[in-house]
Amino acid sequence: MRTCYNRDGSPITDIAYRPCGSDIERESFCCGTNHQGAGHTNVADDVCESNGLCQNYEAFDGTNEGVKLWWRQGCTDPTWQSAECLENTCNESIWQDDNVPVRKCGDNSWCCGDASCCSDTANLFSLAAIPGESAPLSSFSILLSTSTAESSVPASSSTPSSTLLSTPTVLALSSYSMSTPASQTSFSTSTTSSSIDPPSTDPPSSRSDPPPLSQGLSIGARAGTGVGAAVIARLVVLVALLTCKLKKKRRQERRATVELPPNTLHEKYQEMTYYPAPPTELHAGIAAVEMGCRDPAELGNRRRMPAQEEQPYGLDDPKVILQP
Repeated sequence: MRTCYNRDGSPITDIAYRPCGSDIERESFCCGTNHQGAGHTNVADDVCESNGLCQNYEAFDGTNEGVKLWWRQGCTDPTWQSAECLENTCNESIWQDDNVPVRKCGDNSWCCGDASCCSDTANLFSLAAIPGESAPLSSFSILLSTSTAESSVPASSSTPSSTLLSTPTVLALSSYSMSTPASQTSFSTSTTSSSIDPPSTDPPSSRSDPPPLSQGLSIGARAGTGVGAAVIARLVVLVALLTCKLKKKRRQERRATVELPPNTLHEKYQEMTYYPAPPTELHAGIAAVEMGCRDPAELGNRRRMPAQEEQPYGLDDPKVILQP
């Protein structure tokens, strides 16, 4: 079995500490996975985490049962140059020859030492999911500072000899730099300063004219202008077509509802032809009959038929039946 080494390269003689990797041809970080076999009956065996730390529990004090605690322990590479070793994690001088307690302060946020180390943001760091990989970037800060630029100009009757300009225009970005092959993230700050130059005191005749506005347009701006003009032109054509179509429809509706003028009706009536109906003799139910002339005679007794008693008939009615 391969030997585990402390951060300073000294070997770990306690048999409780063993490599976490099973490949003997490859370097590996070490954890106390054999406390029970080493006779440490009051210490639970460590669990090898994928990020290179060793997970165990805090010593029980009556109130912290089940509280997890992580450790940075040994590595099979005595130089700790292997990617499997947490070379830059808890690399302070006080922990060069011993294990280091590591506290979890948040989502992939760690610190080395006791529980109070999480309160100091300067102690926080991130770990890669697997030793040797790059740790994810968690945050960045923007620092603002103020710089003072001093400019001297030639003395003249209308210009003071010196001008002092205060220009709070300096930005400093705190960026991350990754250490390879170690998995701990170190921080470095790079600062870029800029200042505003004082106004020029040269006579106007020596200044060059500003470039035309068209020269200052980029290719993207010109392309955007062309596209915008094409879209506007299409919209104008579409509006014009819709307007013409609407006007045509309204004219057709007005033509359908217009009444003919009175003189038009008069002319139509004049063109009509009158055809009179031919005379027709109406049919009479009973033709008129003129009675012949005869001498008056005395009428004797007569008897009417029962059917004719309801209606009186005249003497010259042909339906009267005379009986002697």
